[in-house]
Amino acid sequence: MEALDKKKQQKLIRDIVLNFFGIVILASVISWYVVPTYAVLWGKIKDVNIVNSDLQEKQKNGLKIEDFFLIVARYAKLTFTAEDRKNSKDIENILKKTDPSISYSAWMKNELGKTAQNNAEIERNDKIISGIIPTYSELKIDDSIFDKNRITLTDIVTFVENDLLKKHELTSYSTVGFNGLSFEKQQAAAINIGSYKIPLELSGTNEKLLTFIQTIQDSGQITVENGKLKAPQDIDSQAFSNLLMTIENMSFMESLEKPEKENKVNVNLVFYARAKSFSDLLKIVQRLSETTKGLIKSVDEYTKLCGNLEQPVCKNDNSLKAIQSIRSIADPLRQLDTQLDASLKTTTTQDVNGEFNRLVTITTTLNSLNDTFEKNKAIIESSKTQSNSKQ
Repeated sequence: MEALDKKKQQKLIRDIVLNFFGIVILASVISWYVVPTYAVLWGKIKDVNIVNSDLQEKQKNGLKIEDFFLIVARYAKLTFTAEDRKNSKDIENILKKTDPSISYSAWMKNELGKTAQNNAEIERNDKIISGIIPTYSELKIDDSIFDKNRITLTDIVTFVENDLLKKHELTSYSTVGFNGLSFEKQQAAAINIGSYKIPLELSGTNEKLLTFIQTIQDSGQITVENGKLKAPQDIDSQAFSNLLMTIENMSFMESLEKPEKENKVNVNLVFYARAKSFSDLLKIVQRLSETTKGLIKSVDEYTKLCGNLEQPVCKNDNSLKAIQSIRSIADPLRQLDTQLDASLKTTTTQDVNGEFNRLVTITTTLNSLNDTFEKNKAIIESSKTQSNSKQ
């Protein structure tokens, strides 16, 4: 090997030293920055792999009961007590995937679709049954929040006078009244049904009287078709169109042989009604909650209108006052919303009537707040129209 001259030796030594220091610096950078970053990254990759593995396992086998409790506690803010956990086996059966050929999320989507369909069927069946035996109410409440088939004793008197007597061209020699309606105070059943009688002394032709009796006998009819309840009339056409009635203690003064002959009959008509139940309350609370949240959304939209005071609508005194009025109902609305959210989480009540009266009060308050909103909304929209026409 040829000997290096002195200059080449010095250059080679210099290059080796520089490269060495370069390697040292690079090693320092790797040890101080790259290695820790890679360790963190590797840790994150491991976490992702764990999550992915857990997700795949749940897609295959579904949620475990403890997963369910955790999700409900975290997102629905509900805590399961020791008493609630006694039903763990039932919950596990509900959570169990019944179709092994699809993922758990796909199965859940299918089940939720069935739930929505079932809920619609339940609501329809409830309408049919409520048309036959309506829910009794001490108050007449003309509000969409409450069930259409909610009946008062005054409703029954009006029904008898208009839909029975006048329709069949009969004359009543007695005042249309009723013997009181009562329900069992201690009732273990989910539905508590009471009955009340209306004694009548009627006159008319035999033909009219027999048609009247046939109407009573045909009332409250219900059939099952393809495994589903079917009402003989349109259940949404009018309230009490299929009201259940029965006859008690009927006696005619004359023979029924001649259809055109005048006759008299003494008869007790019996009507039926359901007492208010906790399930009735929950439906009303749900409707109130949806209405309240919708109104809050609308109120929030209008309260933001004058964030920019240069907008034409904000230069109008009437509009500014209207916006202030709308802002004033925001807090009361949110207080109602909080009350209703709490009611939705309630699983029972000891005083159904008291709770029902509270909901009537909330409905009255909500309607008042909605009237305030609509009145001031109209002022603002009118101002917008005027401002646009001037531009």
